[in-house]
Amino acid sequence: MASIALLPQLKFEFDFEQFFPEGDEDLAFYKDFIQDFETDNNFLLVGVENESGVFEQSFLSKLQKSTTDLRDIPQVKNSQSITSIRLPFKTPFGFTSFPLVHVSEPDRYASDREKILNDKRFVGNLINDKGTAAVILLKTIDTLPVTESDLFIAKVDSTMRVNGLSDYHLLGRGFFQSEIVKIQKTEVLICGIISFLAVMIIMWLIYRKVSIIFITLTSVTVSLIVFFGFLSVTNRGLSLMSALYPVIILIAGTSDIIHILNKYLFELRHGKERITAISNTMKEVGLSTFITSATTAVGFLALMTSRLRPVREFGFNCAIGVMITFIIAVPLTMALLSYFDEHKISQDKRSTKFWDNFIQKLYLFTKNNTKSISWGTILITVFCFIGMSKISTNYSIQKNLPLNAKVGVDFLFFEKQFSGFRPLEFAVLPQGNYKAGDYEVVKAINDLESHLESYGVIGSIMSQASLYKSLVMSSNENNAEAYTFPEDEESYNVFLPLVKQILKSESAILVNADNTKTRISSRISDIGADSIKMISGKLDGWIDANIDSSVVKIKQTGTGLILDKNSQYVKENLINGLGLSLLLISLMMAFLVKSWRMAIVAFVPNFIPILFAASLLGWLGIDLEAGISIVFGVVFGIVVDDTIHFLGRYKILIEQKHSVEEALHITITETGRALIFTTIILFTAFLVMVFSSQPLTRTVGTLISVTFISALASDILLIPVLIRWLYPEHKKD
Repeated sequence: MASIALLPQLKFEFDFEQFFPEGDEDLAFYKDFIQDFETDNNFLLVGVENESGVFEQSFLSKLQKSTTDLRDIPQVKNSQSITSIRLPFKTPFGFTSFPLVHVSEPDRYASDREKILNDKRFVGNLINDKGTAAVILLKTIDTLPVTESDLFIAKVDSTMRVNGLSDYHLLGRGFFQSEIVKIQKTEVLICGIISFLAVMIIMWLIYRKVSIIFITLTSVTVSLIVFFGFLSVTNRGLSLMSALYPVIILIAGTSDIIHILNKYLFELRHGKERITAISNTMKEVGLSTFITSATTAVGFLALMTSRLRPVREFGFNCAIGVMITFIIAVPLTMALLSYFDEHKISQDKRSTKFWDNFIQKLYLFTKNNTKSISWGTILITVFCFIGMSKISTNYSIQKNLPLNAKVGVDFLFFEKQFSGFRPLEFAVLPQGNYKAGDYEVVKAINDLESHLESYGVIGSIMSQASLYKSLVMSSNENNAEAYTFPEDEESYNVFLPLVKQILKSESAILVNADNTKTRISSRISDIGADSIKMISGKLDGWIDANIDSSVVKIKQTGTGLILDKNSQYVKENLINGLGLSLLLISLMMAFLVKSWRMAIVAFVPNFIPILFAASLLGWLGIDLEAGISIVFGVVFGIVVDDTIHFLGRYKILIEQKHSVEEALHITITETGRALIFTTIILFTAFLVMVFSSQPLTRTVGTLISVTFISALASDILLIPVLIRWLYPEHKKD
């Protein structure tokens, strides 16, 4: 009851900082960088479209009113659109300004349109190249918290609707946080309900007993409630992969219950009394069930090696959840079983006969096709290594967004119409006696800025050099062709006082307080992490070759660079984590069966499903990224369960003086059915994640489901072959 009372206190969280790879030197540099400047993701873009064109008075009036009203939202520091900008203009008496768009003078719209669409400062930033869509750029408070995002987005929505612009698109930190958390809440509920229904149907098809369904669902439901109660009382939030929690708890509990149930029914069919059957079940299956829960937890704890906090927390939470499920579900199942008579839980004879015949044929297949199974394993392993060689880490934001939801639709709108979302920042560090505003420093910035434009995928470039080019342009009657950097230092110094005044009013957006650092701010299209990394390498090479390092040093930084570095670490963390878990679980198996040979038997069939899962990434063209790496922790943590149940039963039979072949026959007969049943449950429970709106969740669910089939085949077919090879006749190590 206490856990139920805590459920409303569960918190959902999502913020970009969670996905920064901790301990990275570039992250440390970025944190130091933003001490002098604002962050590069403190914005919200509000995009509005008008098919007949932006330059209609009614539309521009609504845009102007919305731009002004949005400034009144507490989380907004400033708002800007083409209707709020005033261009500087040089007169004989100095600089003055005039509006970029003359909203109240329709007869000037044609000239305003031509001027704006020929000005690279605005196209792709505040207006698209066709002149059919405009953007209101909102500068928000730094590191907008999740708790304020919903309120912030609600106020933006209200403002836009009041001003008659209800059909709008959003892009930015606050919107992502608000939408992703909403999706998390929905998917935890939906995936949980669908998984429960799937388990009910499968359990009914297998056992045809309402009592068994009641026992199973009662045990796993109580376990799930206690688990969520634990998360609530320890203040551990639900994050991006939270939809997996109900599924993992469900299948962990159901797997334990099926093994217990099959052994208990086996004892009853052989004439044992209920108390004796329960006692024998706990003796022979209880230890194996505990070991499977422990090894599953170890598999999840392998994710603790990740540099990403959400992945580490997911691994830890799942490990705790699995152990909670064991502690709750196993005793509760045994207690509930004791209340039911045998006829209320036993399968009908036709069903039992079908499975007995099927398992017998399976045993004979492993016995008579040893060479075929061995060669098949070798060929599959080669297939896996070829697939693994094709793995890419060129993931993009677009691929991980629910494209049918507003957050996905809006992201695509900005990618197609404007300069995209991914920040691309450069820290500019003057050397020696040079200061951020010196001609040589700003000229180097301009050289790099011109080079950035040549890539075609980099836009929204803003720097000190941009200010000077704008002023040169304003001195030439705002002719777009005059958007050039001052030709020499003398010309540069003419604009220096005005630039200093502008920079002072912008409060360290481009230059820090003591004039020792400056920045270049831009955005790059969502072309994929590896593609961006390639461009990044080219930029570093160009900077080394073309920028005088005695004058200035330029270093790439920003949230985009930091997040993309995850692709460099995910393989490293995956290999280290799986290597550690393989070692620990092999040692646990060696301790359990007291045999180094049996440790090899346990290792090989569990290593192949991991290879298979990895090869699917390559063969199916799925990019390896932080979320996908969770697959391997889940797969390895769960598939080892069947191996432990198989070898645990085999060990008991060997200790009872059965021959190797007799022990294999009995083990396959007794545990084979449970392995098949649990795999059906695992496959179905994870496959329901295809109903998720998030591509990442769907991909994870599909990969895990398919991999479980390979794990079952590996256990049922390969373990007997390995045992016969290593133990031609049973003998102790």
